[in-house]
Amino acid sequence: MTRQRTIATRTILLGRRWGAAAAVALGVTLIPAQAAHATATATPTATATTGTGAGTSTANTTPGNVGGLDLASYCQSLGDHGTTSAGPAILRRAAVTGPNFAYQNWACVQDNGKVVPMSDTGPAPSLLDACLHQYPNVALYAAPLDANDAFSWNCFLLPPAASSSVADEDKSAVTALMQTDIVQAEIATLQAEVATGHAAHALVDGVRFLQSRPVQELIADVLGAYHLTGQQSVVTAELGVAMVKAVLRQP
Repeated sequence: MTRQRTIATRTILLGRRWGAAAAVALGVTLIPAQAAHATATATPTATATTGTGAGTSTANTTPGNVGGLDLASYCQSLGDHGTTSAGPAILRRAAVTGPNFAYQNWACVQDNGKVVPMSDTGPAPSLLDACLHQYPNVALYAAPLDANDAFSWNCFLLPPAASSSVADEDKSAVTALMQTDIVQAEIATLQAEVATGHAAHALVDGVRFLQSRPVQELIADVLGAYHLTGQQSVVTAELGVAMVKAVLRQP
């Protein structure tokens, strides 16, 4: 039996505890990565420091948060010092907050004024590389505390995998995701719905949560730290199974 089929079977079996709507799980839990969104026009920003101590009031209890980022210093370390009017780090979307403004917003500005977008993961310039630069010799992943706040990017400890196999790294990725505030908050919400007799509604809400752009971006951020590709759907499904178990308080 293939790995995805095994995950799907487990999802259906667990879903039966939630009512007739469990049949939805197979069709919508194994979903592809979200498509990239459009690039906005480059506009200077007044500051280039991210994290809970600089410009965001987002409460955070996610384990392993080592801190925010000084993106101005990071861009300068790459040789991008900006110009007299912009940089060295800017927000391309012209604002700090807005729908999903944490993503595809930051960029470095080269000395000649060229804007170089930062990706979430991957080689420089990226938010993950900025974490590794600012906190060296530590395995980390980068993620925003608030998908709508560009200043909420933080660096988090990456759980070690039992081995370098894809299966073990997928498992560790799910462990990291299950510890995040956003997933724990959703589990608490779903538990309340199940406790009040709305199990089918909880299942639909859980599936919608897994499909949401902030969650798909978060999964991509964690997978990027493990240098895993092509695993978005698999880890989404595994996260769904782990959440079902947590909601039902199963080991």
